[in-house]
Amino acid sequence: MAILTRIGLSGLTANRLDPTYYRPEHLRDAQLRAGWTQAILDELRCPSVPIVYGVLKPDDRGGKFRVAKAERFEGMFVSAEDCDPVSEEMFHEFGRAEAIEGDLLIAIGGYVGRPAMLRVENGLRVVVNRHLARVRIDQDRADLGWVLAYFSSAHGERQLTREITGSVQAGINLCDLRLVDIPLPSDEAQRYIGDKVRQAEWLRERARRLVGNVKEHHARLIPEFRPTRERWNTFRLGSSAIDDVLVPHFYPPAVTEYLTGRHSKSIGQLCQTVYSGETYDADMNGVDQATSRSCSGRFLRRPCNRVCPPSRTDLDLQQHDLLLTNAAHDKGYIGKDITYYHGGPRNIPSAKVMVLRPNRTIVPASYVFAYLQTPVGYLQIQSAIRGISAGIRAEDVASIRIPLPTLTEEEHREWMAIDEKMVEAGVAEETANLLCAVSTQIVERLIEGRFSEADLIGAQKALDAGDRSADREILKALRQSDAPGAKPLIADVDGLYALLDDSEGQDP
Repeated sequence: MAILTRIGLSGLTANRLDPTYYRPEHLRDAQLRAGWTQAILDELRCPSVPIVYGVLKPDDRGGKFRVAKAERFEGMFVSAEDCDPVSEEMFHEFGRAEAIEGDLLIAIGGYVGRPAMLRVENGLRVVVNRHLARVRIDQDRADLGWVLAYFSSAHGERQLTREITGSVQAGINLCDLRLVDIPLPSDEAQRYIGDKVRQAEWLRERARRLVGNVKEHHARLIPEFRPTRERWNTFRLGSSAIDDVLVPHFYPPAVTEYLTGRHSKSIGQLCQTVYSGETYDADMNGVDQATSRSCSGRFLRRPCNRVCPPSRTDLDLQQHDLLLTNAAHDKGYIGKDITYYHGGPRNIPSAKVMVLRPNRTIVPASYVFAYLQTPVGYLQIQSAIRGISAGIRAEDVASIRIPLPTLTEEEHREWMAIDEKMVEAGVAEETANLLCAVSTQIVERLIEGRFSEADLIGAQKALDAGDRSADREILKALRQSDAPGAKPLIADVDGLYALLDDSEGQDP
């Protein structure tokens, strides 16, 4: 059924006559923003740093220089270390689009509308690509955390989506982005929300560092993968090594060469179980289910889908399980991400998720996690793919062999204890994601009038004085959805405070 929206001439914009620009939700958002002091984005930037886009066709050479892309965003943040390399020549050619620590990056093409704050470390230098706009917020004009939370909220997301033009290659023109208006509450209210974003960024960085330390520890024990040939025209394979598959890629000679002469065991020997999940009916009041979407990173991406809880519990995830997608339209995605399950409420994997449960009396789960993300580990998973519609089977993954190090008794004790760092990192990353959700929901409630500006000002002033009571009441009021009886967004406010207090003064 068609929906008509009547707009007077005064409500029309000179350069936009497309109907989608005047959808009721866009008009309602504009009315809500009109009740606040506003400034266009171009007025909030540093005067000497214009809003620009960057590299047109980046190459992939270089070490110190990186190019930021929207597909590298992790929620509201992106790290230089996660960005693709770019040559020094190309970096300097597009030097006007260099981004520094704390710059706001907004996708104007591709993943249109996604915002992220840049983190730069280890002396790296970053330039944005053509699908990103670099915005350097002047902190005397607006709180960067507030601007990021606003654009990440439903209101900000719709506002950026509204500016999309083009049909063949949809995107946001820089001239339109510069004129996007942003509501500006008081400095205290902005800082209250901005501090949630900064706490999230700090915890996320801590999680990255912990995972990096774990991988670095294991990398010293994993032999380097250095094939002697780029191509193998022929390779002799003994009959005892033949499985029920006669496809050459199932028997990569470079892997056989790599493992020859090294002490190794199969994943089946190193794991208590290897299995794929099952499909259950959706149930909003049920239990969590890990899907291929939620298994696309270091740790499980929540919130998960909810399904009707089965009576059997043998498929339930356990702490330290490793998860990977077992089927994909593009086979390159299989094995690309290995997800470490650090724990949480009851969770049952879907049929497209494979679970590896390392026997942690034999090998750390984090060692298997680290190995499978090496080039040789990824090659072994890719080699196990069967069928035209790409997929892997538990028995084939169980046959993958992993080299094991020779360690002293003291080294072995240290090796076996390292899994706890992954749990610590998982808690930090999950809490970071939770704080991002907190910041965006507070933005939405503030703009819609469900929180008053005075509430946030009072909470910030109390926090400055060391009193969390008002902040606690705001956090307790947040819900996972607007549905009646929805669960609290933060199940344990005291636990959140305890984590922030324990982390205070530590390096990320």
